[in-house]
Amino acid sequence: MTKIWRIIFLVATLAWMGFILYLSSQPSSFYEEVAPWMRRFHHLMEYPAHFFLYSLLFQFSRGLLFSLSGPQGRRKALGGAVLLTSGFGIIDELYQSTVPTRHCDPRDFLVDSLAALTGVLLSWFFSHRFAGVLPASLSPAASSELEAMGSIREDPALGHRPSSSESI
Repeated sequence: MTKIWRIIFLVATLAWMGFILYLSSQPSSFYEEVAPWMRRFHHLMEYPAHFFLYSLLFQFSRGLLFSLSGPQGRRKALGGAVLLTSGFGIIDELYQSTVPTRHCDPRDFLVDSLAALTGVLLSWFFSHRFAGVLPASLSPAASSELEAMGSIREDPALGHRPSSSESI
């Protein structure tokens, strides 16, 4: 990836971490003032909200680590993104314990880690599912992994990468 993508993913990752910490900084009364109806549905929204926030954090950090590693380092980058996301979940929970009316909940950390692990499964599924289906421009992660293994080659006569039904 180009340097600009590295910067974009770095800024997105840090900004999203900042947004999560901002939300964690708010006392529980803040949410009741902004949306009083949330008190009734808090238990239904808490874990999906954590899952959503940390799924996006995983995707941003995955993009950052993918941009820093070459095609050979993709698996390590996925593991690093899981560690980064889960580690930040621990930091976030410890930080929440210092905010008045908030507390540290180990279940929140488990949901945060589950979001990261689900991101790994989805990354694996989509990279394998669409590896031979999508054009390289739509599936850069899958095509770069296949290029590294030597499975995809450019065909000058066709002007594109051949699909699985075409042969060179």
